[in-house]
Amino acid sequence: MNELLDRQQQDDLICWIENSGLCKTSKSRQTFVIEINLRPEDHEFDGREHDFVVYLIYKLVQARNEEAIQLILKKLEQNLPPHYHQEIRNLLPVGRVINLREYQPGQPEPQSAYFVDSQVFQLMPLDIGTIWGLQRSSFIGILISFEEAKIYENLKNVEFLLSDTIANKEKNSSGIVLPKREWIWLDTDNYNPPSEKYQIIDAVVNPTQELDNILNENPSPDSTSIPGFFLEIKAKKLNTNDSNYSNKIQEWCKALLNELFPSQSVAIVINIVSSIEVNIDKSVKNLKAKLEKIAEEKPIELMRLDYRLFFNNKSSETTNDTKSKNKPGLAFCSWMYNFRNSSLPQEILQGQNSNYQNIMKLYETLREKYSEKKLKNAYEKITPNNVILDIQESTSQDLPKIYEQLLKIIVIYSGESSLTWINACVKSKIGEAVRAALKIATDDDFIFLSDILMDGWVDAINLDDLDLLYKNGAFTSDFDKSNNPKLESLFLALLRKENEENSSDEKVKTMIQKLSNSLLLQELYDFYKNPTEKENDFLDLDYADWFTLAIRANIKFEQVINKLKTTPVSDTFIIRIYWLLATITPTKENIIELLQLEPIKRAILGLCTHQEWQNIQNNSNRNRKRLINDCRRDRPLIF
Repeated sequence: MNELLDRQQQDDLICWIENSGLCKTSKSRQTFVIEINLRPEDHEFDGREHDFVVYLIYKLVQARNEEAIQLILKKLEQNLPPHYHQEIRNLLPVGRVINLREYQPGQPEPQSAYFVDSQVFQLMPLDIGTIWGLQRSSFIGILISFEEAKIYENLKNVEFLLSDTIANKEKNSSGIVLPKREWIWLDTDNYNPPSEKYQIIDAVVNPTQELDNILNENPSPDSTSIPGFFLEIKAKKLNTNDSNYSNKIQEWCKALLNELFPSQSVAIVINIVSSIEVNIDKSVKNLKAKLEKIAEEKPIELMRLDYRLFFNNKSSETTNDTKSKNKPGLAFCSWMYNFRNSSLPQEILQGQNSNYQNIMKLYETLREKYSEKKLKNAYEKITPNNVILDIQESTSQDLPKIYEQLLKIIVIYSGESSLTWINACVKSKIGEAVRAALKIATDDDFIFLSDILMDGWVDAINLDDLDLLYKNGAFTSDFDKSNNPKLESLFLALLRKENEENSSDEKVKTMIQKLSNSLLLQELYDFYKNPTEKENDFLDLDYADWFTLAIRANIKFEQVINKLKTTPVSDTFIIRIYWLLATITPTKENIIELLQLEPIKRAILGLCTHQEWQNIQNNSNRNRKRLINDCRRDRPLIF
């Protein structure tokens, strides 16, 4: 049996405990042991801290004491800075596995995602439940995700809703019968790829009665079950130079796709649990390239889950608006000292990266005034607001660049806390900090975070200050105003704010109207104000860029399926209708309507049988096949 934690995970845990200060003294070690439900009489508390922690973790791992390790992780999350939190949560996600044993079907939740390797309509999302949950054909889906997303549970929820609707003769008036996808979670980390179906059982995380339908060596000709395999892997393991890990995933997928279930419509979803500040794009693309070698014609779809789902699961942090009583430079230096030792790469620490020269120069200049002990002790009481104010008190040179570089470091290396820092910059009312926060929130390098950061910026800004910034040209550029990303981001953020707060603030309405005129987006604003009356007119514009803006503004589309019903498949207008449909989360109502569509319209969503798809292919000319492919955003349908 594999160890509960591998050597690297044990080393990480030891390092975190020592950094937390929870076991520095004999008394604190005794308290620590009691709080993780261990007997103090079984432990020796004197001696070196490192020896105590190493032996403690060794004993817990050997005993496979998951409960104690989970309690340790909870204490660490309470006692370590935010940039540690995601790695702590990812170390041992035992709670989720236990919860799955008590899984109860629920309504599918919205789970928007974006193509990682597409430059066309990057911000036009797709709903995972619609594109992967409804699809009956074969595919490999790779998703860059995070621990709290519950992708597996949502796939099961979509399947339950679909199969329940198909089985109900009143709801399924067309009488269509589609195969049922049995989603099976496999622990591929701790088990080797199988050569026989029965060997899969050992790796199953969520054994169910339906498992036999999939693993039967001689399935009944009347069997309507098709396999869906869910693999959850840690980004940290994939993001190393060791190719053995990705090779093992490749071998698992090869066994499932080509060897054990070659004649069935196998779906594989690989959920890569990551933290938002970890860049794993290169590693994931390498994994995709390996899977392409064994997938034959099966499509491989590489997606990134919308970061908004991550932030929605986090409680917002508040910042302290009072000035620090420390000497000028201490708050900034203490934060940099502690943050750089845990998060920053060597190229920044050594001043080799020109993108951070100004902030590193300030740090090196001020750092000489303080001892390491002083920098360590001050850290616990420092807030983002203290750091931002301290920078202004410490220097008057290069402030715009220093604030920009500070925020860039935060977003890249501590993304989880980026909203807190954007908020603190704006509330500081320091002009350079406010503008730096705006620049970072609209930076193309952070395109998938932009709307989230812009919401934080707008939430923190005083409307009078916003109007003044607008009049003073903070949002203008050398480009045509009708194509100004900053103005566009501000416009959408104000729409989201007004809609979420159900606000009738005249200042907000005046600013939104002014922006809609400046950006030539009056039709979008009309749709926002009167969605029921104006949706059909807006859809008839058939303008994908505006559809994307409406989605980003959180405007709900209600008439998409009705438009789909009345639009001939030969009309290219149907392409954008399918793009919009792919952004909408499955519900009982829309599944009922989708099942009533003619086969070719269902097939574009993958809601068809193998035989139906063959008939459609046989009766389609080259133009129709191309149109179907465009409707699916170049996602082939292969059974």
